[in-house]
Order: sequence, then structure tokens, then C-alpha cells
Amino acid sequence: MTNDLFDNIPEFFEGLQTALEGKPDETTIRVTKGGKLHFTKKLMFGKQEKTFNLTIPLNAIEEEEEELSGSLEEQIQRLFKEVKALKKENRELKAKLGCDYEMISPSFDINCYHACYFKVHGGKSVTRADSNHIQIYPINSAEKISRTKNTKFRVLIERYGMFVAFGVTIEKNLNNMHWFNEDESYAIVMPDEIRRNRISVKLATYSKLFVGSVVGILFVPSKNEIEFDVDGKHVYTVKIRPEHQMSDLYPIVGLQCAGDRVSFLETDE
Repeated sequence: MTNDLFDNIPEFFEGLQTALEGKPDETTIRVTKGGKLHFTKKLMFGKQEKTFNLTIPLNAIEEEEEELSGSLEEQIQRLFKEVKALKKENRELKAKLGCDYEMISPSFDINCYHACYFKVHGGKSVTRADSNHIQIYPINSAEKISRTKNTKFRVLIERYGMFVAFGVTIEKNLNNMHWFNEDESYAIVMPDEIRRNRISVKLATYSKLFVGSVVGILFVPSKNEIEFDVDGKHVYTVKIRPEHQMSDLYPIVGLQCAGDRVSFLETDE
């Protein structure tokens, strides 16, 4: 309907709101007597100006040949009512397909107990630095995960030798080299396992993690669930045990070999 100018109904609705408010100047909208809405957006590419246009009939399809009755204000109100209905429908559809969440990008805690075994780059990437100890050392986020809203973080595997682990755990496990095998820990580990409260299970829909794999970890407080995905594909949902549901959780990773490197990604792209 929008000639790919907008990706979804909420973006389309916001674009109409911006145009109707008359700001910014490069976005305009007008409705013709024939019942069609004309949307114009001007963008600059370097010194070149590019104009995008789309025309949308406000009439129902079966009434396309009829004159749209009512004043311009009534037409716009009707349009907003219809777009709001579509926006609600889009939210309901998204709820069926998966929950809404806020994408977060944690920062590694450079003052954590085992920080001396890592090199932290810009707060978001970390490399296992020590070459004399083949131990699985952990490094965690400085901030805990919200317990009031759905949040998700993603970790990119850039290099690994033998073993890496990604997940969440409680504060008392942050200094534990084997945090992923402890109670109140939920993790995905190389090459193909989920660890939860000392229990190990195989990935349900994925074979192995590789260099370049992106692990997603979504915490849903209202359901007390943690969802794991790999490269955007859901692989396992873990239910937090009732006795652990009030505990704060921290993002954490474990790296074993010198040169192992992972990064917290900053977007959902």
C-alpha cells in the first residue's frame, strides 16, 4: 500500500502524523476531492534531492469510483480511525508471533573479579587475554536485567578455540568459573547445549554454534521465561523455577582459550 516507503503500519501512522502536523517541511500530505491521499517525502542524498510519492485511495475498494463524502477533516478523522485499527491488528499479530521487547546492549564490567583475564574493547567486545591458564573464566555485565519489561541482548561469536558460554546468572555466581553449571544460571554453551539449574539439554532446533553465530537471549519477566535463539532462530525456552523468580539476573559470558572473542551487539539488525 505504501510502495515500500514504510516497513509496517506503525511507521506509516507516524509518517502521517508528522505530515499532518506540518513538520518537518520535507514531508507533506494532501487529500483530493476524489478521495485519494497523496503523501510526499523529500530526502537529500549528498547534494541530490530525491522525492518519494505515494497515493492511497481512502475509499473502500468497492466504492473506488464513488466520490468520498464529508469534509477534509472528516476524511482525515476516518483515515486515522482506520489506521489505528490496522495498528491494533498489527500489534495483535505480533503478540501471536512473539512478544515485544527492548533490545539492550550490555557493557562488560571491567572491574569484575576475573577482569584481569580479559581485554575489553569499547565496553562491548571482550577477548580472552591470558595464555597460561586453560580455564573457563567469566566476565559479566555491570548492569542487571530489568525485571519490569521484556529485554533481549545478542552476542556475536568472533573467535573461539574450545568452549564459550553465554547466558544470565545471579550475583552470587558472577565470580564462579563454572557459573553455567550452577543453580539460578541459564546459558547456551558450545557446541550445542542449554544449561539450566545444573541440567543440560541439547538444542532443540539447532546443531552447533560456529564463529559468526549470533546468540540471542530474551528475558520475559511476566512469564518468568528465558528464550534462546541462534541467528534469529528460536532454539529453546527455559522456565525459571518459582524459587528463583525474584532473583536479579546479569548477562555473563565464559571464555576458555587465549584469543577467544565475543561482542554484545548494539542493534537487532
